[in-house]
Amino acid sequence: MKKWREIDTALHRLEKTCTTSWTYRQRVITLLRQELSFQAYCLSAVDPHALLSIGAVTEHNIESIHHQIFKNEDLQQDVNHYARLFHEERRAAVLSEQKEEQLKKSYRYTSILKPAGFKDELRAVLVYKNQCFGYLTLFKKEEHFQSEEKKLIENLSSSIGRGLQTFYHLFLEPVPLQPKMLLFSPDLKLISYTKTGIKMLDALRASESLEGDKLPKSIQALCYRTLGSEEGSAHTLLALQKYGFLTLSSFLLIKDKEDFNIAINIAQASPTDILTINKKYYHLSKRESNILDYLIKGSSTKEIANDLFLSPYTVQDHLKSIFLKTGVSTRRELVFKLFTRYTIP
Repeated sequence: MKKWREIDTALHRLEKTCTTSWTYRQRVITLLRQELSFQAYCLSAVDPHALLSIGAVTEHNIESIHHQIFKNEDLQQDVNHYARLFHEERRAAVLSEQKEEQLKKSYRYTSILKPAGFKDELRAVLVYKNQCFGYLTLFKKEEHFQSEEKKLIENLSSSIGRGLQTFYHLFLEPVPLQPKMLLFSPDLKLISYTKTGIKMLDALRASESLEGDKLPKSIQALCYRTLGSEEGSAHTLLALQKYGFLTLSSFLLIKDKEDFNIAINIAQASPTDILTINKKYYHLSKRESNILDYLIKGSSTKEIANDLFLSPYTVQDHLKSIFLKTGVSTRRELVFKLFTRYTIP
């Protein structure tokens, strides 16, 4: 217990001293290495709404199989999928805990990890206040993870998630942005792009400290989610320095059953998209969220009370709670902070 508390305190310090999500994740791994034995890692930031990776720091010997792990997550049935762990409220899981017959059926183990020399895998979903902000995966080559190692990661998962939330919700000033397009083949080879699209791809690479023509994890995750989707489309949102909040939307362009490509559009996130994030970030209740929607429309206290069948005094009480949570003192400040400031002329 003391070890967990000490690491938790160190994680708090990292939140205050790190300036980017990438640096924070790298230092989290350095911190974990001091307490746990593992030979490889992957720590992804996640869009809590789509549960898609929006960037990852990885060990170099994971890079060669990372695209297969993404593919396994969205296109194949397997054990300990991240989304399933989150929805089942399991904060961590170890691959070797599975029965032998289940391991033999695991494509990820038999065809990805084992050929790469890995004997075990520990996965954790990094959840803070019921939202998932990251995925952590640790790998061992010569031994299995022990129950106390799993327990330690379970105890730390919320703290790491809290830190990732801080960097996910950067208060970035919005920047005018023309839509940017990228076109990929089914095996994720870049086929064509707009000039602005390739610049944005380079910006995403830089945000993950990738060199050369390596594909950003956010793009990989989005493409594989698209391929595994019945609708043939996917959507995620991320914050990027110098660009603000961005939406990445992908969809299949189909010529016939065997001939199709993946198109990705990158655009400025709408104020409505960001409002949804802000409501969750400030932990507004359902009623408080409804009242905020009315405030954005310019409704008065009396109008809000009539529409929601509340007394004006109850509406005022909710407003006081919203002001306290968001750190403002007037309606005008509130609407600007959570909505208007993200409206680009």
